[in-house]
Amino acid sequence: MILATIVVVNYNGLEHLPPLFASLAAQTCRDFEIVFVDNGSSDGSAAAALQLGAAYGIKTNLICNDDNRGFAPACNQGIDVSQAEYVIMLNNDTRPEAQWIERLIATVLLKPYLVMIIHLLMRSSSFPLNVF
Repeated sequence: MILATIVVVNYNGLEHLPPLFASLAAQTCRDFEIVFVDNGSSDGSAAAALQLGAAYGIKTNLICNDDNRGFAPACNQGIDVSQAEYVIMLNNDTRPEAQWIERLIATVLLKPYLVMIIHLLMRSSSFPLNVF
């Protein structure tokens, strides 16, 4: 069983995908998959997600909606197909630090009564948005 599923909801976010996948490829915990839910994009981002996943050796499952179903329904689609122990929601314009997944999982293991963890988002001058 995979430890974590990262659900990424996307709508015409092609420009965000290369740095997103690069930061996920740099994770110290590699026991994860991506469920990429594309909400009817017209910019080629669905195909790019599969190509980037393959290039970085990240298992990437694709859900393609014919139209934009909205953020919450797309999140639920991704959650529904996960078979991992943990589900992590991640926006397509974020750049997680290398120990992001490891730290999230460690927090849950130390405090098993937690059912949800919210990660801190911080702006950086070099990236649009970072996740710590």
